[in-house]
Amino acid sequence: MEELKKPRSIKVIYWITQITFWIFAAMSVLLFALATVLLFEVIDETQLHIGVPIGINILEQGDAVINNQVLNVEFKEMYGKLHFIDCPAFIGKTYSYFIFIITSVSLYIFITFKNFISNVYQGQYFERKNILLLKRIAYALLGVWLFTVFYGYFQYFYLVQNLEFTSITITDEVETYPVILLVALFTWVLSHIFVKGVDLKNENELTI
Repeated sequence: MEELKKPRSIKVIYWITQITFWIFAAMSVLLFALATVLLFEVIDETQLHIGVPIGINILEQGDAVINNQVLNVEFKEMYGKLHFIDCPAFIGKTYSYFIFIITSVSLYIFITFKNFISNVYQGQYFERKNILLLKRIAYALLGVWLFTVFYGYFQYFYLVQNLEFTSITITDEVETYPVILLVALFTWVLSHIFVKGVDLKNENELTI
């Protein structure tokens, strides 16, 4: 029987997934190595950049040159990273656990998605194993969202409340990244669409 020709879009998605997966895998190895160094306090002091998902009001004003006009502007709110200069070992050890967790879960999601795309690339669309993969991705994304919520409030109470700056004011607005939750729900719904596709496929096979 003649093999069905794969759509170009699926080929493109497949190869993009393959390439980005191995890039992310290499980055994960580096992140695991960094977390291990921090966890076992191999280095007493290091330069550590930590994401702070807390709203920050900037008091500094500036200028913007647009269409040859100088406009007065100021930052009202932003999010950024905190740079620990000569970070002590106990701080690095604390954040090494976060690196291990988020890197492991992200790598698991990427591997699961890679397997799903590989199945689709091989022409296996409405299969039970694909449904299981989609559900795993949805549950893992839900876990990532819960992790970001916990991380945000941890940052606020553990770190942000102890910061003192003269040119910024720190708000109590914690970024919880609701888009991750929406993607998790969308993936979960998509898995149920695949369930319906499997049922229709089985009905057609029984009819034939």
